[in-house]
Amino acid sequence: MKRIIVLFLLGVTSLFATIIRIPEDWPTIQDGIETAVDGDTILLGTGSHIGNILIQDKSLVLGSERIFGDDVQWLTQLTGFYDEPIITIENDSDKHVEIIGLTIRDGFSTINGGGIYCGPGSRVSFSHCAIQYNVSTDNGGGIYCEENAAIALHDVVIRGNRSVNNGGGIYFGNGANGAINRCLIVENDCRDIGSDERGSGTAIFCDSTQLQITSTTIADNNTYSSWMGGPYVASIQGSSRGSLLEIVNSIQHEDHLSIFQLGTVTYAYTLVDNIVSVDTVNDLEGNLTLDPGFAEEEGIYRLSNGSVCIDAGTAFFVWEDDTLIDIPPGEYDGVAPDMGAYEFGMVVVEDLTAVPVRYSLLQNYPNPFNPVTTIGYSVPEQSKITLTVFDIRGEEVMKLLNKEKPPGNYEVLWNGLNESGNPVSTGVYFARLEAREFSQTIKMVYLK
Repeated sequence: MKRIIVLFLLGVTSLFATIIRIPEDWPTIQDGIETAVDGDTILLGTGSHIGNILIQDKSLVLGSERIFGDDVQWLTQLTGFYDEPIITIENDSDKHVEIIGLTIRDGFSTINGGGIYCGPGSRVSFSHCAIQYNVSTDNGGGIYCEENAAIALHDVVIRGNRSVNNGGGIYFGNGANGAINRCLIVENDCRDIGSDERGSGTAIFCDSTQLQITSTTIADNNTYSSWMGGPYVASIQGSSRGSLLEIVNSIQHEDHLSIFQLGTVTYAYTLVDNIVSVDTVNDLEGNLTLDPGFAEEEGIYRLSNGSVCIDAGTAFFVWEDDTLIDIPPGEYDGVAPDMGAYEFGMVVVEDLTAVPVRYSLLQNYPNPFNPVTTIGYSVPEQSKITLTVFDIRGEEVMKLLNKEKPPGNYEVLWNGLNESGNPVSTGVYFARLEAREFSQTIKMVYLK
């Protein structure tokens, strides 16, 4: 099989490129985009930015202000308004967009693409990003790629996204290409809340797609199978058998189906199980079907000591004259790379250990929610922190936090109960963070 998956590193900046800073130079991201020309870089300040954006007919870099440092962290968050994707990219194939160091979350779209929409022929790369808790009432909860688009993802977390139809994490349209490296794709789903009807491809949906996955962990997506003639819902699933998948040095571990209804699947040095209804399966060397042995910390997906995936990968691999893996020795511990996104004993990209530079209160997720939502906040110095929920009349509902906290990035859960332990009514609520002279409020919607 001749591999024609598009791999690219954009590098759209040039010696004459302009750096546009938001909000210092322009009040909104869209203002900066409209002003930018090909090759410009738009940097967003740490904290939350709210607003849907459109990138059209331009090559540019959109990223966090931290991308030029050694501590790229997901402290710059981008959240949009309802009804459309947070980021829409409509470019011809001669334009490139690079997105670096952003958390893109809590989008809710009534069209394709809950978090990001990549139009026909678009060329987009994502690195050091988190795309999480986005919803599309159509296809592509996290990312939707139109026909003939090409995307590359490197060091990206795609978590907790949902589509009502197909592609809970990512949807690849007809003829689209994808290259996924060192990513975590977990806890995605493709069905409407409260419904038994399901779409296809909880993690990834392919429509005549050519897809390469390397050094990636795909797990705990809401898969389903019925061997008595009922529906099959797999982690990676196709509309027909026209898609081609190559997967190396990876973990794909689900409760039910992992791969279903593709044309050709080639895999090596990968832990994968339950491959069903595939025309051609090239089961090469180094594959496993055992439990990967994730560490006990919920939601991190690091390998535990003694995992069968430690040193079970390969540093160099060629298939049909194409080099699929070439990892220099300094990028892994032990005698060989581990399977999956994270090397055992090395720092996990999801650990936000950098000290925040300012107080901030992040938008809760999911939102609207039922029964539980997560509220994130950042503390730059030792401070007494209070986090309080109020109703629309301004009356206190629940004090979630009232204590001294050291510098760091934190999350707290609210389960929709008041101080008396009773469920609150459906409606709008506000969470307010107070510390020293700082105060910030977010709006939350509770649905029963």
